[in-house]
Amino acid sequence: MDCIDYRRPPAGFESPLALWIACHDRGQRAAQLLHRLSEHWRRHGPGEAARVTAQDLRRYFEEAAPRHQADEQCDLFPRMRQRLEGAAEARELGAIMERLDHDHDQLDGLWLAARDALDHCTQAPIRPGHADCFGRFIDSFMGHHDAENRLLLPAAQRLLQPDDLNALGEGMAARRGTTWAALGQRP
Repeated sequence: MDCIDYRRPPAGFESPLALWIACHDRGQRAAQLLHRLSEHWRRHGPGEAARVTAQDLRRYFEEAAPRHQADEQCDLFPRMRQRLEGAAEARELGAIMERLDHDHDQLDGLWLAARDALDHCTQAPIRPGHADCFGRFIDSFMGHHDAENRLLLPAAQRLLQPDDLNALGEGMAARRGTTWAALGQRP
């Protein structure tokens, strides 16, 4: 089974939109890994390698994914809404961000069910309902990231100003337990 270190940022905080997209790439790899793990359990049942993979996936979806969601809800979406005030595309992009905010709530609920299934499958054979549970979560998670990449990223690249990007990067760093000053001190 694959293991991905979700604790280390995939890009630098000085390029927060690149980091944001890299987080999507990591999230999509995690969702694909969850799918493969579900298939593995269906064929082979629980085992040590699958248990370790499940533990890594749980860490991603309970540590990295919530930080990414907070990046959007605390910094990215509010800054975009501010830049959209009075813009012709404000209504359309505002509706997209509302949908994505709603997706976050839905994904939180789907993850809780998937987590329970994940925990069960590390100890006992997979049940038919577990595969469906994983599938619903994976499909929603992948669809959410696809919408952000296709619909929101181009607008963010166009609308956000350097001060917005700096603040976004600082917020992202803080949520991951570091600061610009600490990053500047590294060799």
